[in-house]
Amino acid sequence: MTGDSTRFLTSRGATVLGTDALAWDRPFPVMKNAFEETGDPAQIWDGHFAIRDKEAFIVQQLTNLRALPLTGFTVGFFPIKLPGTSAAPARAVAFVAD
Repeated sequence: MTGDSTRFLTSRGATVLGTDALAWDRPFPVMKNAFEETGDPAQIWDGHFAIRDKEAFIVQQLTNLRALPLTGFTVGFFPIKLPGTSAAPARAVAFVAD
């Protein structure tokens, strides 16, 4: 995801952004090429930096998303406490209505 796409989602009220991909941002070679072409350091990790000033979170490497219905569920995230960090592994649990 680019910074623009991340800002688009948060501008519409999204506060938890999740993906089953390895990372939220564009593949590193793509970011690297964009940086080399423009010289703009904002090209690196722009998806992550887009939420720095927002009350939003990014969750990566989610699994079994196809098992969820399109609507009607709530997701809880239970991270491991790692003092002094801004990220941690977490267990994601979907609560599906009967």
